Amino acid sequence: MRDKIKVAFFADILEVDFDGVTRTLYQVIDRIPKDEFDFIFITPHPPKNPEKFPFKLIHCPSVSMPTYKEYRIALPFLRRSIQKDLDAFEPDIVHFTTPSFLGNYAVDYAKKRGLKVMSTYHSHFHSYLEYYFSFLPGGHSAIVPLANRMLKVYKESDLTLVPSTSMKEFLLHWGVQPEQLKIWKRGVKKSLFSPDFSSYDWRAKHDLLDKKTILFVSRLVRVKAIDVLAEVYKLFDKRNPDVRFVVVGDGPDEDRLKEQMPNAIFTGKKTSEELSMIYASNDVFMFPSVTETFGNVVLEALASGLPVVAAAEGGPLDIVQHEISGYHVTPRQPEAFYEKLNLLLNDDSLRSKMAANAVAYAATQNWDAIAGQLFNTYKNIGKSHLVTA
Repeated sequence: MRDKIKVAFFADILEVDFDGVTRTLYQVIDRIPKDEFDFIFITPHPPKNPEKFPFKLIHCPSVSMPTYKEYRIALPFLRRSIQKDLDAFEPDIVHFTTPSFLGNYAVDYAKKRGLKVMSTYHSHFHSYLEYYFSFLPGGHSAIVPLANRMLKVYKESDLTLVPSTSMKEFLLHWGVQPEQLKIWKRGVKKSLFSPDFSSYDWRAKHDLLDKKTILFVSRLVRVKAIDVLAEVYKLFDKRNPDVRFVVVGDGPDEDRLKEQMPNAIFTGKKTSEELSMIYASNDVFMFPSVTETFGNVVLEALASGLPVVAAAEGGPLDIVQHEISGYHVTPRQPEAFYEKLNLLLNDDSLRSKMAANAVAYAATQNWDAIAGQLFNTYKNIGKSHLVTA
């Protein structure tokens, strides 16, 4: 009799605090009940201190992405020992996180061995295609074959965990069956993100004591709609120049964005306590991205007491309660963002009320309960494999 469920977990990135996906993964990894589960992780991008990682790691070959060298493209088929290591581990469940070469390898491995395969839908790669391949003749119709190929792995999975209603509807539209989908949300650490971390000194350092501020936290890449951010900045610069923008993050488009937003405060990438302080030390949060499956930074902003003005598309539709903790606005419309942001900044009572609502909602999104849902899903899928060794 096996006393543990064995999970082979394929993750394209395992560096701590690298992005929203890895922050989600580590909330799960840190809570894995080792008396009930055994994991092996396969990744092209391991943690910086792999010797401290609590489970066995398989490092697979990879190459850097041409346009974003921090991200790596896994090439697991170049190393035969990966398959041997997996066979020696004898997994009950195969779990992958992206429809990449690594995700396809995970599905192929599971199907050949009759194993259950599941995934978590973290990144909305279909919308990335819209950004990066819109130049193709035929426009949207030219992207359909690429999208179909990318989404095929979800049709072949026994279960895909999606973080929001909109993502479930998207995958249903593309042919994934209802019984293959389950909503699994994300949580936020109340001990890390809270209005209590607001810093007078931080605001004083940046000459913000008598200013209203708009915060944006994200990777600085096109798919995060940073062009909309820049346009909204220009509207405030013309109409209400005392409002300051604070941009947290880095990426390949950082220099271009700095040129477009010359008076904004750019902090670079921040994590942990420093990031918490920055959230809590600002007034409102803007999030124009339309490519989010969930939007971890949106939930972090709410937990920090910031009303959010977000594009009415993707994951933030489930997180931001319209006219309660913020606003949904028409995507890609700078004027719509300006109107709601300006309303919040000019009405202290409204902003305070929405801030309180934001904190109250975020308090219900508990990581212990959410991770527990995932572990129960593993048990339901893997229980048939516990009868034999």
